[in-house]
Amino acid sequence: MGAASRIVLVLTCSLVSIVHGTCLACDGPLQARSSPSSVAGTTSASASAEAETRLRTTHLLDRLARARLDIPGGIGKASVPQDGKHLQPYWFSQGLEEQKKFHRRVILNFPDEALRDMREALVIPLGSRVTLPVDDSGGGTLAAVHLVAHSGGKARKATWRYVCHGAGKESEIGTLDAESVGLGQVRTWPAETRFELPSWCLQLQVDVQAAGDGPAGMEKPGSGKGLYAVWQDPRLERPFAAVENRGYNVLFIVVDALRSDVVGVHNTEFPSISPAIDALEKSGTTFPQGFANGNTTLLSMNTLLLGAHPRAMGFLTLYWAGQDRRPNFYQARPTYITRILHEAGYVTFGATHNHLYFPGYKFGADPAFDVLQDSGRESTDHPLLVRRALEFMEAHKNHRFLVQVNLIAPHQPYAPPQESLEHVKTTLGKSKPLADIRYLGEVNWVDRHIDLLVRGLADLGLDEETVVLLTSDHGEVMDIAHDCYSVRDQHRSFHLHGVTLYDEELNVPIMFSLPGLIRPQVSDVVAEHVDIVPTLLDLLGLPVDPRMTGRSLKPVLVDGIPLPDDGAFAERWTTRTYREGGYKLLLHTAKDDICPTVASKVCKEGEWVELYHVAKDPRERHEISRQMPDKVKELREKIKHWRQTLWEKGGKVGPNP
Repeated sequence: MGAASRIVLVLTCSLVSIVHGTCLACDGPLQARSSPSSVAGTTSASASAEAETRLRTTHLLDRLARARLDIPGGIGKASVPQDGKHLQPYWFSQGLEEQKKFHRRVILNFPDEALRDMREALVIPLGSRVTLPVDDSGGGTLAAVHLVAHSGGKARKATWRYVCHGAGKESEIGTLDAESVGLGQVRTWPAETRFELPSWCLQLQVDVQAAGDGPAGMEKPGSGKGLYAVWQDPRLERPFAAVENRGYNVLFIVVDALRSDVVGVHNTEFPSISPAIDALEKSGTTFPQGFANGNTTLLSMNTLLLGAHPRAMGFLTLYWAGQDRRPNFYQARPTYITRILHEAGYVTFGATHNHLYFPGYKFGADPAFDVLQDSGRESTDHPLLVRRALEFMEAHKNHRFLVQVNLIAPHQPYAPPQESLEHVKTTLGKSKPLADIRYLGEVNWVDRHIDLLVRGLADLGLDEETVVLLTSDHGEVMDIAHDCYSVRDQHRSFHLHGVTLYDEELNVPIMFSLPGLIRPQVSDVVAEHVDIVPTLLDLLGLPVDPRMTGRSLKPVLVDGIPLPDDGAFAERWTTRTYREGGYKLLLHTAKDDICPTVASKVCKEGEWVELYHVAKDPRERHEISRQMPDKVKELREKIKHWRQTLWEKGGKVGPNP
C-alpha cells in the first residue's frame, strides 16, 4: 500500500467477521430494506473500488447540539430507562443539556465470554425523530448499528426510516425493521448497517416507529418504561481529502505489571523468555530508562491516554475520595488521545482487562473509546482479547484507527499455563532470577499472544504501515529489600505493586516500532508514560494539547537526536518521587504508613525521605539520604516545584499541594 494507507499500531489484531466490533456473521434481529439508491448490510457497492483508500470517519453524534430531537411528550418530560447496569452517562457528549440524557454509554454483557461491551449511542423512545446536519455535500457511506429495546413492557417490532434532505430535494434512502429485546438478553450487537448518501444530502432525518397498532415509545412520559431505540455511533465515511494529513493508525499494547528487567535489553540475568517482545524491541526504539508516573493501574492507564500527570488533570488524587468529581473532570475536556483521534476522523477500540475504564466503578474513568470490550477473566482471556483486536483491525483496514490491547499477565495471581511454566523452567536452567518463576511463566504466556498480534498484523499486510507501541502500566516488587506492609492498603508490597515507588514498580518497558520511520536503537533518554501521547500525536502530524505535561520523543525515534534529562516525577496517594542526574529521592508524607526493609534506619513518624544514587545503585539497596543532605534538599525542592506546577496547570483543582 502507498503512503496514503499508513497506520500507527497501539496493539490490535484482526479477522474478517467484525465491523466496528459487531459480528457480521451473526443472525441479528434486524432486517434491512433498501431503496434503489441505498445499500444495506455490511459491504457498500463502492467498497472494492475504495479498498486502497483510507476513510475519514465523521461521528455524527458529535453534532448533536445542532440536531433536532422530536421526542413523544416533549424533550423535557421524556426520559430513558433507569438502568444503571446497561445505561451510563456519556461524559463526552457535546449535545445541549436537555439532549444529554439521551446520549448514553450502552453496556452489554456477554456471559459466555465473560465480556462487557461499551459504546456510545443515542437512546430515544420509539416515535421519535432525529434530524442531523450532514454539513456538506459529497455523499459518502452512513454506517450505524441499530437496536430496539424494551423496558418493563412486551416485545414489539419497530421500523427505522432514513430520509435525506438537500438542494430542494427529499428522498428516502432506506428502511429496516427490528424486533425489540431486553438489553440484558442481548448476546451480541446486531450487524452494522450501511447506506449510501446521495451527493446532495445536507441533512439526515431518522424516524423510529413502533410497527402495527398500540402505543409507541414510553408507556408514560418520564416513566422510563416502554420501547426505545438505540442508535449506536452513526458515522459518515468518506475518503480523506487529498490535502488532509492521513497519518498512521495506532496499536497500543499495555502488558499489566511487566517489569522492564525481565524482557529485552534490560534483561541481563537469564536467557530470554520473551522472543516476541524482544523482536519487537529490536525492530524499533526502546528506552531502558522508561518510567511510569504512578504505580497503580488506576493512575497509569489514564496517564497513558492523557499524556499528562494525574495531578495536572485533577484526576484521581485523594481529592476524589470524598465525592464523585468526575463531572468536573469531564467538563474540563480531558486530553484523552482516544477523543482527540475520534475528532480527527479515527475510530478507536479497546480490547482490555480493566474494569477501571467503566463509569459504574467508584473511581472509574471512561477513556472515550468508541468501542470498548473488556474481559473479567484472568490471563485465560488473552486469546479472546487478541482475537477481538485482530477482528477489529481487519474490519477497519481502510479506516484510520487506534486500538489498545491490555493484557493482564503477568499480574497476580501468577498462574501461568503449565506449558509456559515448563518452558521457563527449561530455559532458565540453573539461573536464579530475582523474579518469581511463576511470574516469569506469565511473562512467557503474554509474549506468545503478542507474537500472535504482531504476526496477525503482518498477515494483514499492515506491518510496514503501523507504529507499534508496547509498555506496561507498572512493575512488580520482587526484592525483599523493598518489602513492607501498608495498613492503609491492607497488604504487603512483596509480589505486588501500588505500595512503594521503587524502580521495581516504576521502571517499565517503553518501545516504539515502525519500519522505515522509527530507528532500531537503544536510547539512553529518560522516557515517561506522559511522553507517549505527545509522541504519538507528533508522529501522526496532529497538534499536542498544551495541557499535556509530557514531551514528544519523535526526535529520538526518527532522527536519533538525544533529549536532555528533564527529570522524572511520579506519585502515589501518600508518596512522591523525583529522579534527575542519576539520583532519586522518595518523599513520604506524614500520612504514609510504610517502612520498607531497605529504609528501616530512616523511616519515622511524620515526613521522611529516602535517597538513592540510581546510576550506581539501580536496585536501590543502599539508602544515602543522611550522607547527602544537600542533594536531599535540592530534590525535595524539585518535588515541591513539580507538585505546585502540576496543580496550577490542572486549574488548581483540589487542595493546594
